[in-house]
Amino acid sequence: MATKPLKIGISARIDHPQPGQAGLRSKTLQYLEQSVAHWAMSRDVLVFMVPTVATGGGIVRSNIRLSDYADALDGLILQGGSDMSPHSYGEEPLQPEWAGDPVRDAYEMELLHEFIEVRKPVLGICRGAQLINVAMGGTLYQDLPTQKPGPVQHLSDAYDRHPTPCASSRTACSPGSTRKSIRPRCTWCRCTIRPCALSGATWRWTPCALKTG
Repeated sequence: MATKPLKIGISARIDHPQPGQAGLRSKTLQYLEQSVAHWAMSRDVLVFMVPTVATGGGIVRSNIRLSDYADALDGLILQGGSDMSPHSYGEEPLQPEWAGDPVRDAYEMELLHEFIEVRKPVLGICRGAQLINVAMGGTLYQDLPTQKPGPVQHLSDAYDRHPTPCASSRTACSPGSTRKSIRPRCTWCRCTIRPCALSGATWRWTPCALKTG
């Protein structure tokens, strides 16, 4: 490498223990989506998964904080994955199965705010973009096919086929939640995939089921 590679953190996807299961399914798993990690690494980037930092995980929380990762890394990618909990944006789940993952919500929102605090860039992919919106005061539709029916196909065979996630004018995603109200104080650049400034940090907005214009 001609220059020193950037160090980019990627938030962890979380699988929670399943009652009555043994082996790995009885444990909390934190992991990366391979395609996301390899895409970041293709730009001469060193990728680091940022695990949750909580009591009961084998370390004392005061020893390592999420702010330590924000200080040590050059930027952050918030992965896609399970829907956010409606409780995270002040609503009750309309269906029991739409409860989302409040544990991951709390972890990623704390992580996001630590990177904002030190004015470092953050990229949100699908769920990650939704989380940024909620963290800045926005809300979400809990389920697109139910709450916002229309001609847009929310589950597409094109998912994960784009050679670079930020190069396409349309980003495919699986059914689930999407943004309802967008935090007005952020410059969202007409839902196009462009950088916009907020408190000195550079963001990239990844639209989910929205055609750019």
